[in-house]
Amino acid sequence: MIQTYFQQLYENYKLQFYQRLFNEINESEEFLSAFDFYCLETIYLLKNPTISKFSSFINISYPNAAYKIKKLVKKGFIIKKVSDSDKRVSYLQVSDKFLDFYNRNDYRGMFIIDKIVEYLDENKKQQLQNILKEVVDVALKGDKQNG
Repeated sequence: MIQTYFQQLYENYKLQFYQRLFNEINESEEFLSAFDFYCLETIYLLKNPTISKFSSFINISYPNAAYKIKKLVKKGFIIKKVSDSDKRVSYLQVSDKFLDFYNRNDYRGMFIIDKIVEYLDENKKQQLQNILKEVVDVALKGDKQNG
């Protein structure tokens, strides 16, 4: 039963997410494809990866990733920071332009948790917080073991 409820919640969140994303992409002054957005969000979540780490993570060739990054730099969504210790290495950082876009439409998903929390009393909020903390702790521990 937990899986069914979680699936319903997740699917509802994803539909709202996609609706917001496609509305924003279609209204954007500069064309930003859904793939562009996912690349940008991946770079943001990886916290300043190299092009190699990014290409490996999304499983595309380095030249393909470099081409994609070049386009996103040109559009002003990515900043390449050259390493101080090795000038051949560049770190990818999302720009303020991306962060404005990302935060303006709450792509972090906080709108869904806000809706959930408004229906809970303080006791249930505390219970939910404790459960989520435990789940996050286990998930992060598993991530560290896997890579």
